[in-house]
Amino acid sequence: MAKKQKLPARMYWKHGAYYHQAPRPSRKWTCLGADYTKALRLHAELEAEHLVAAAGTVGAMLKRYEQEQVPKLAEKTQIDYRRYIQKLHAIFGKARLDQIKPHHIAKYLDTHPHPTTANREIATLSTAFNHAKRWGMTDSNPCQGISRNKEQARERYLEDWELQALMIASGPQLRAIIEVGYLTALRKSDLLRLTLADINGDVLHARVGKTNKRIRIGISPALHNALERAKRAPRDVRSTTLLANSHGQPYTVTGFDSVWKAVVRRSGLEDVHFHDIRAKALTDVTREKGRDAAQALAAHSIGETTETYVRARDKVIVAPTR
Repeated sequence: MAKKQKLPARMYWKHGAYYHQAPRPSRKWTCLGADYTKALRLHAELEAEHLVAAAGTVGAMLKRYEQEQVPKLAEKTQIDYRRYIQKLHAIFGKARLDQIKPHHIAKYLDTHPHPTTANREIATLSTAFNHAKRWGMTDSNPCQGISRNKEQARERYLEDWELQALMIASGPQLRAIIEVGYLTALRKSDLLRLTLADINGDVLHARVGKTNKRIRIGISPALHNALERAKRAPRDVRSTTLLANSHGQPYTVTGFDSVWKAVVRRSGLEDVHFHDIRAKALTDVTREKGRDAAQALAAHSIGETTETYVRARDKVIVAPTR
């Protein structure tokens, strides 16, 4: 019978009839009847209607951006961007690209309950619009020229004793991650990507996910000891991951975040992000060796980026008049 044949996308057989389910966001169900030939014709008509309706919309642009560009990003960034895209689709999805004006973007930024999140979402929308210009979908980007919400720079600086408290509250695997993370100032995602093969003699090879560039970090005695402890941590014999989880396997983003929250809770510290370890490392290097050394370790292309990164955490003590 026809109902047992492979049906076109969004066409289903249930309750004795064929049905069409509209694409997101409506997901509306439409009964097509029990006659297979007539159902196919009605299905084709509905699909054509949806294609016409979706052409030139923000939703279509976001869908293409999510399918073609987001997979090229780091795992954690992909998770964030897909969450932003979902929210943007709910607000702007049905609008035509030429209907979105700069004042709509400004209103979104001004009325969003979380200003920093609003900045991230509009930054994602702006990037999608720039790709849409390359694709010939639009000639303008309404997000350009609109100032973002002011963000408060994070000033949290981990003291040495706080770093020790985190390591004491950690198991062997996470303790190794913290120690190697501080000594290399690598981002979390870049740390968790390291493999045993990245240790080559007296050099640790790492890839910076944000720029897709590789950096070479000289292995000091302290880093050598940390790497040796990391290699001695329990691991699956088939795993080549350097900084593995308690099962000897690579961490997932959500898995690591869950373990990290538990460690912070056991340490008794407050308001600690894993990224604060990188901030401490770059601040400490700046104080001891200067900005250029911190810039090289951070793999920043320009020194101003390093200065901005460190300044909020580096409290300069000035001398009084007398």
